[in-house]
Amino acid sequence: MKLIFGASRMPGSLLLQFFTFSRWSHVGIVYDGMVIEARFPRVRMTTVADFQSHYPRWEFADLPCADEGAAEAFARSRIGRRYDLGGLLAFPFQNRDWESSSRDFCSELPILAAAAGGTRYVRDGARSRVTPGQLYDLSF
Repeated sequence: MKLIFGASRMPGSLLLQFFTFSRWSHVGIVYDGMVIEARFPRVRMTTVADFQSHYPRWEFADLPCADEGAAEAFARSRIGRRYDLGGLLAFPFQNRDWESSSRDFCSELPILAAAAGGTRYVRDGARSRVTPGQLYDLSF
């Protein structure tokens, strides 16, 4: 599964980088020049160029997945879902579980898609704990 990681100098991006000890604040899944991403207010599909315009520092990486077709179908099925602001706010408070089953945030979407494609990277209940930086470390 091809991912694109991004960061900017905007306050929200800088805060996420700071609190997650990462050089990345956002991640999306790339399919045929398009990016499926959870970015406030909803999960959406946009172009790679639009992603890059929001995140001037970006990098592509691959996250191995047994069945990329199933992962893509899952990611596409999430388009239109609301952004999980509560899950995002939980990052500084790692002892809290604010995960929502009806909303997604950026780094949880590739973890869920990979699991739908037969490759599990985290145990159940831990998807809200994965940061863009940790996801980057899993990729190559």
